[in-house]
Amino acid sequence: MRLCQPYFRALARNFAVVSLLSGVMMALALVAAAALAQIIDARLAHATVAELLPHLAVIAIAVAGAMLVRLARDTLLNRRRIWLEHDLGEAIVAHELWLGADNRHRLRSRAAVSTLARFTGSPLAAALAEAPWALFVVAGLWSIHLNIAVVASVALLLLFALAVFGSRVTDTALQFDLATTADANGQSVLQRAYAHTGASVDHARQVAAQWESTQRAHMAVTYRGLQRQGLRQAFVHLIVATATGAMAFAAGSGTDAAKVSTGGLVATCLVAFCALLVVSQWAIDAPIVARARAARRQLATLRAARTRAGEARLPVIARPDLRAPLAAGFFATAATAAALTAAVVHWQLPVGWILRERLAMVTPTLPTAREAFAFSSASPLGDADEIKNLGAQLAGYRMRLTELQHDAEKLGRTDTVEPQANSLRAIEASASALTASMHAIIGRLAELERPVADAPGTSVATSPRTLPPSAAKDVS
Repeated sequence: MRLCQPYFRALARNFAVVSLLSGVMMALALVAAAALAQIIDARLAHATVAELLPHLAVIAIAVAGAMLVRLARDTLLNRRRIWLEHDLGEAIVAHELWLGADNRHRLRSRAAVSTLARFTGSPLAAALAEAPWALFVVAGLWSIHLNIAVVASVALLLLFALAVFGSRVTDTALQFDLATTADANGQSVLQRAYAHTGASVDHARQVAAQWESTQRAHMAVTYRGLQRQGLRQAFVHLIVATATGAMAFAAGSGTDAAKVSTGGLVATCLVAFCALLVVSQWAIDAPIVARARAARRQLATLRAARTRAGEARLPVIARPDLRAPLAAGFFATAATAAALTAAVVHWQLPVGWILRERLAMVTPTLPTAREAFAFSSASPLGDADEIKNLGAQLAGYRMRLTELQHDAEKLGRTDTVEPQANSLRAIEASASALTASMHAIIGRLAELERPVADAPGTSVATSPRTLPPSAAKDVS
C-alpha cells in the first residue's frame, strides 16, 4: 500500500471544503457588485446619499462577510500546510530511516514534502479553489452582455491554456529538490573544512570554491526560472489589460447595451475583471503547480511497511485541528446571510423586483446571432426576415414597458416612501432604456420599409411603426 495515499485523500477533502468557502466568497462578491450597480444607477438618477444608504450597507455586509470567510479559508490552508511539513514529514523521515535509503533519496523525499506543503499554503492554492467559480461567473455573463462575455471568454481561454501548459511536469519541475540537495552538499563541504583547524587562506579559498560548485546548478536553474516567470507575468498582465480595455470599449456597443443600465455595465466589467485576476494568478504561478505535481509523484512511490501477517503498517499521524476554522467559516456565512436578509427586510429593498427585472430584460429579449447581425449590418438575410424579427422584438419591448407601468402603479399605492422612490427610479431607468431601444428599432424599420413602399408595382401593405403613447409616458 502506498504510504501517503490516506493523507492525500485527507488533503483532497480539505480542498473541497476550501472550494466551497471560495464559492461563498464569490457569491458575496456578486451581491456587492449588484448593489454597486444599483448605487450607480440611483446616483445617475440624482438620488440622495440617504437613499443610497441601504445599498451601501449591503456592500459593507457582503465585503465584511467575504473577508471573514477568506480568513477562515486561509487558516484551513495554513494549518494543513503545517500538518504536511511537520507531521507527514516526520513519518517520511522515519520511513526512509527504516528502509535504509541513501542520502540522495532521503533528501528528495523530504524536499517533496516541503514542496507540497508550500503549495498548500500559497495564494496559488486559493486561486485554484476559486478558478471553477470564476468560470461559472464568466459563463453567466453571456446572459447579461454578449460583447463583454465574448471578450472575457477569449481572455479566460488564453489564460487557462497558459496555466495548463505551465502546470505540466517538465524536467525543470522534476528538479524540485535541487535547492535542498545544494544546501546539503554545501553544508557537507563546510563541515569537512572545519576539521582542518589553522588552515591557510588558500585552503579557505579552495573550500569556498568547492562550496560554490555545489550551488552553481541551483543558481542557474533559479535564474532561468525567474526569467521565465518575468516573461510569463508580463504576458499575463498584457492579456488582462487588453481584455479590460476591450470590455470597457464593448460595454457601450452592441444590441445588449440598451438593455443593461450604466451601473450594470460597470458591475459586469468589474466582475469579469476579478474573474480574470483569479485565473491569471494560476497562469503566473503555474510552475509551482508543476513542482507540486512532481513532488506528489515522488511521495506516491513510497510503500508502507508491512507486518508479519502481510498487512500494511501505516504510521499514526495526528490530524490537524480544523474545527475552529471550519466553524468560523460556516458561522461567518450564516451571519452574513442573516445580516443581508435583515437589511433587505428593514429597508424593504425590492430584491425580487430587481431579479425579475434583470431576467425579464435579458431572457425574453436576448437577440440571437441572426438578429444581432441583421440589426447591425445591411440585412444580408433579407428585408422581410429582418422586418419580421424586429417587429417581434418591438412587440416584446412594448409588453415589457406595459409591465413596468403596472409595477409603477403598484408601487404608487404603497405607503413606504424611501423604497418607493428607489424602485421608481429603477423603473424609470429601465423604461428609458427600453424607449431608446424602441426608437432605434423603429428607425431601422423605417429604413427597411421605405424601399418597399417606393418600389413600383408593389402591393405590400406596411403598417406604420409609431411609438406607442406608453413609451413616451413618464412612468415615475
